[in-house]
Amino acid sequence: MASFVGLGLYVIGSKGDLSQGDSLPILAMLATGILLGMVQEARNKQLREARHELDRSRTEQDRLRQRIQILTEANNELNERILGEVKTVSSFSEIARRLSVLDRGDLYAAICDLINDYLSATRSTVYELSGNKKLEIRAAKGFVVVPEDLKEISNPKSLAWLAIKEKRPVSALDLLK
Repeated sequence: MASFVGLGLYVIGSKGDLSQGDSLPILAMLATGILLGMVQEARNKQLREARHELDRSRTEQDRLRQRIQILTEANNELNERILGEVKTVSSFSEIARRLSVLDRGDLYAAICDLINDYLSATRSTVYELSGNKKLEIRAAKGFVVVPEDLKEISNPKSLAWLAIKEKRPVSALDLLK
């Protein structure tokens, strides 16, 4: 804008009665206007670049915040899993400590105690598979008197036999399948 004003003054000055000495200030103003215009354009360009860089930095900062949040959540989940594993390991060491009995009869009773504690059960029984394909009771906890039908299990369609065949925990609902 300043360069156009300076140019206009120069043109007006050259058509009139202005002498050579009068046109020098007009040329100086024209050069100053052009120079100021170039400086202003350079500053505007720097400002646009700085704003673009600021927007890019903010976008990168938001992306990094999201990544930190994801990593923090993953770290928390990993910490929970590690704590769970520590609990599991300590549970296994507690099981091993409680089952470190040398006498076989005491071992069965310790297994019943452990089952009651670990599963929060009120009653438990331990059976041993005998050579004649019967499950014979070796220990029981929580019963006042063990019922006769629980002392020996020979029915291959019973829940206990299903657990032996499947080699996994089963429930009464599994018998209905």
